[in-house]
Amino acid sequence: MPFLVILDVSHNEISDFFGFDPPKNLKEVNFSYNILTQMKDMSAYEALVKLELDHNRLKRIHGLEKCCKLTYLSVAHNTITSICSLDDVPLKDLNLVSPWQSPRCDFRVFFPIQSLRSYADFVWFACIET
Repeated sequence: MPFLVILDVSHNEISDFFGFDPPKNLKEVNFSYNILTQMKDMSAYEALVKLELDHNRLKRIHGLEKCCKLTYLSVAHNTITSICSLDDVPLKDLNLVSPWQSPRCDFRVFFPIQSLRSYADFVWFACIET
């Protein structure tokens, strides 16, 4: 699959982030509606533009610091308590929507985001654990 650029494995009850070795030229990845509890380091996927991780069991978002083309990240409906190392990621659209998310989560944003969707529309965001 060396020419694969879009990977959609949503709705598959997947618990392992990449149970195989996908090509490094992936541009869009959709892991929504699975049972992921941990992220894999995505640093090798420099071509990644869009990453969807909605409706999983993720608590920590990390390993994206070298995704220099990532403009869309959606982690809605997870139990996020920390998001790390996004300072140099050119995000334009970040989706954190989670109506039952604990109000004690403290997200701080250190980069310009054009579209932020969250139940509280967070303004600041870094690697902060609660």
